[in-house]
Amino acid sequence: MQITAAINRLISQWYRASLKACAALLVACSVWAQEGYVVTDVSFRGNQTLSDAQIVEQIAMHGRAGFLGLFSDREDFIFSRDALEADIERLTRYYQRQGFLRVRVGQPELNVNHSKQHVKVSLVIEEGRPVAVDSVLFDIIGSAQAASDGQETAEVDSLLQEVSTKLMLSPGVRFRDRLVEQDRRTLADYLSEHGYPHARSNPDLQVDTVAMAVRLIWRVNPGPVSSFGEVTVTGNKNVPTAVILRQLAFSEGERYRHSLLSRTQEWIYGLGAFRVATVSASLDSAANREVPIRIRVDEAPRLTSEFGVGYGREEEFRAYNRSRFIGFLGKMRRLETMVRHSALEPYHVAVSWIHPAFVTPHTRLAVSPFARRQTEPGFTVNRLGGDIEIRHQFSRHLDASVKYIFEQVDLDEGSVAADELLSEDLERLYNKSSIVFGIARHDSEPLFSPKRGSRLAATTKFSGLDLGSSYHFASVLVEGRYYRSVAGMVVASRLKSGVIESFDPSGFVPIEDRFFSGGSQSVRGWGRSRLGPISGDKPVGGLALLELSIELRYPLLWKISGAVFMDAGNVWRDVQNTSLDDLRYAAGLGLRYTTPIGPVRLDAARPVWDDQSLWQFHLSVGEAF
Repeated sequence: MQITAAINRLISQWYRASLKACAALLVACSVWAQEGYVVTDVSFRGNQTLSDAQIVEQIAMHGRAGFLGLFSDREDFIFSRDALEADIERLTRYYQRQGFLRVRVGQPELNVNHSKQHVKVSLVIEEGRPVAVDSVLFDIIGSAQAASDGQETAEVDSLLQEVSTKLMLSPGVRFRDRLVEQDRRTLADYLSEHGYPHARSNPDLQVDTVAMAVRLIWRVNPGPVSSFGEVTVTGNKNVPTAVILRQLAFSEGERYRHSLLSRTQEWIYGLGAFRVATVSASLDSAANREVPIRIRVDEAPRLTSEFGVGYGREEEFRAYNRSRFIGFLGKMRRLETMVRHSALEPYHVAVSWIHPAFVTPHTRLAVSPFARRQTEPGFTVNRLGGDIEIRHQFSRHLDASVKYIFEQVDLDEGSVAADELLSEDLERLYNKSSIVFGIARHDSEPLFSPKRGSRLAATTKFSGLDLGSSYHFASVLVEGRYYRSVAGMVVASRLKSGVIESFDPSGFVPIEDRFFSGGSQSVRGWGRSRLGPISGDKPVGGLALLELSIELRYPLLWKISGAVFMDAGNVWRDVQNTSLDDLRYAAGLGLRYTTPIGPVRLDAARPVWDDQSLWQFHLSVGEAF
């Protein structure tokens, strides 16, 4: 009976195996039958943890792009058994790197159109249970452990406990290969920042395939605690080595911190005399407690010039030329000239003499005479004068400045509203003497089209102060911007507010110093300067300003992206009569085309909840904010 039962079991097993083999053969024959067909769609089933977007990036097979494919040069994907097997292998390896060791990618489900020779492919994925981190431990080895007094070992142990909260792989987290390398860099950077530039960390992975858990032990060799050693400079020809060494963010013998190399590099590059400036540590010997520092520079050409032209809805045709000469009245000092023309500035000529590393390595002095004609919807003025500015860079993201400006203003009386001419304080030709204080903190990036970070800037201007000015007033302007990436899109927001206080008995403030709102970089439902006080058909500006904007930016195709936005704001004649009930609102949408100098922007907007309903169109370069 036992033999009979055994034979029956063998027959049953053979039968089931035969059925599976036949099924596999039928699937294989089906797959082979689609050789040479065009793949029109690729989909996935069973992927609960990883998204379709993540998966499709790992395989070569792809469907047709539909209407958007008209703008793409990607060719159709031709189905083949070899390509399918290669993609299944890629997908399996990718899932395993994501912690799914028991993943299974089954045979595809095919939807075939034989007449058109098209095939739709659906891959079935069984993810299985992922490997999770059970515990993370540190094992200190090498020179720190061998220190006789144990102080270095205790310090390294304390540093490791501090950095453990910054590691991506922690107990309970799904294990992923890339996070191991990311944590390795985090450990190295943290220890290097605290005086251990020779630190090396290697992971010891102990995997329990039954419990699907991994015990991660970091074997850390911190090397010796180190300090900055000798600094050498190469590549400089015209710039003295002593000038470069003044830009160091550290001193020889100081405890090593890797971030000070980056800061030094920024400060050297900030001199404006170099195309390239690199600062690196010589970590050839792990036993070296004094780390030599190498600085290599490539000097910029002593004379450079650039020219550009463009068109904008407000500025119309515009052109500019900017030239720079390094070494004017000194090795590091430079002379810069700027000439600009547009409908808003028929001419603007400025010559700037710039002294970098003035008094301190991070302070700049600039002296700039200028001549400028400004043509706005509410006024036209000619301005002739100059300014002296001192700017100090406190850190990579924080700078402050103080500027003194003296100018003679020639007002075109025919360009202002009729009731402005009735003011007894209005002069056609007058002097202005002003001091401007500014401070800005910014960490938004990238530069031309920010996707993350923020910017906060404040400017205070005092005009008069018995310094030969015809008018006496003070103004404060504050602007904040915030950017955040969400699901491949960017949410950008802005708040801008300002007030002006006159110290003259009549309360008069020159029209070119008042606030105006409306236009391509303001409340876009109105034309330039058209939001706020109007006299006749002329904007006259005001002494209080408030603007708010929120914009959603999203990719469309190739280098083209879209945006939807809402703006709000207004300008009031005086500070005492401001009210949020007076805010005006506008909504719109836009397109952006990415270029190396920033996006070309087309916006269309109209007022909402307002008696006005005309659309405004704005064409310009650069984001609105």
